[in-house]
Amino acid sequence: MIIALTLSIVIIIVILYFTIDVNTINILSSVNIKYEFFAIAICLNILYWFLWGARIMVLSKAIDKNVNLNLWDSTKIIHIITPQILPI
Repeated sequence: MIIALTLSIVIIIVILYFTIDVNTINILSSVNIKYEFFAIAICLNILYWFLWGARIMVLSKAIDKNVNLNLWDSTKIIHIITPQILPI
């Protein structure tokens, strides 16, 4: 977990270092940001987690009927497999 988090942070810093300059900051500071789009994106991301968890739950039941996996546990599996989508 620590290695994955560290690697993600290092990669983000490297990408930002090579892609952001003074011109980028000037343009972003002059744009009027609509924060409701951020709220919509966060809600869609959370919905995506639960849909992906439901997919894993259905697939695990199809493979083995004795699997006792609920939606919450299958959603937590998504966070373990893909930690880059874990903003919480």
